[in-house]
This record gives sequence, structure tokens and C-alpha cells, in this order.
Amino acid sequence: LLLAPVWGGIGSARGQEAPTGQVVPEVEPRFERLYWSDSLRLWGPLFSRPDGISLSPDGRFVTFAAFESADRVNLWLASVRSGEASRLSHGPYLDQGPRWFPDGSAVVFSSSRPTAPTQDALFPMRMPISLNEGISTGPPVQISLEGSTEFSLSADGRTVAYATGADGAGEALKVMPATGGSPRTVLTL
Repeated sequence: LLLAPVWGGIGSARGQEAPTGQVVPEVEPRFERLYWSDSLRLWGPLFSRPDGISLSPDGRFVTFAAFESADRVNLWLASVRSGEASRLSHGPYLDQGPRWFPDGSAVVFSSSRPTAPTQDALFPMRMPISLNEGISTGPPVQISLEGSTEFSLSADGRTVAYATGADGAGEALKVMPATGGSPRTVLTL
């Protein structure tokens, strides 16, 4: 797996002249290794989920979900500058879909942590992150008592919207504070 910047529209300008008659110097783009591993597979692209990778608000870190085994998908954090990666979550859980809070203080993600190992329910979780050190500063905290099929963090980071009903008990769209609390039903299907 190699993640690298994508350069579009950058080409060699050798031999081309600017409108003023000056020769434009050739500019070589600087490619840097972001992260490389033969043993980790990103959860998102592997299973066609678009939510497996998230860039921190300051652009210094990438959080991603890595498939490790059938019962183990953990979150990782990689420095964009050095490519050094560290594991954020541990254990036989499905932790997926990390999204950064706008202030960079935490990530919200879906996890099977609150369920028995044989259940597949996912719950919104929050994990505090230090952008100065690039590490987790605390354990994951469950923010909803209900399982959710999907979730979304508001642009201001105050609210989480999520869908319920993966167990066939009826579907609903709910919103709640991103730090946890009482949900409010917006729509019932």
C-alpha cells in the first residue's frame, strides 16, 4: 500500500516560453512516501467503503482503518510528513470510518466494541487525539446506546447524525451531541 500525493496538470515546461518570452524552468514535483506496509490493508478500499481514510484538519496526520483479520479492523494514525504510523485502537473489534472533529481534538468512528464478539452491531465512538504528539490521549468512548448503520459528524463537530434499524426493527434517522447524550429522532421509516 502506498499513498502518495497526486499531481495533476504538472508537466515539464522545458523548451516552453512564457508569454513574455522568458524560458520557463523545469519544475520536478517532490514526491514523498506517506505510508508503506505490506501487512496492512486499508478497510475502505478493500471493501469499497469510502470512509476508511480521514485527513486531520491541520493536514499533518491521516487516520485510517486497517483490515487485520475477519474479526479485527483497527484504527491507525500516520504522519503525512514522516510516514510513521501508530495504532490508535487495539483488539478483536471492527473499528472503521474515522472522521476528525473540526478542531482536531478527536476522531469519531463506528465500532463493534460495545457488542458481544458474535454480534455485528456497530456503535458511534469517540477517541481523543493529541495533534501535537500524534497519539491517542484516551480510550474510545461510546457516544450512542443504539447501534447505527451509518453516521455523519456535523461541520462544527457538535452533532452526530446516525441511522438505526440494522436489526430489522425499523429504521430511523437520529441526531445527538457528539460527546454523547440523548438522541432526537429526525425521521422514522
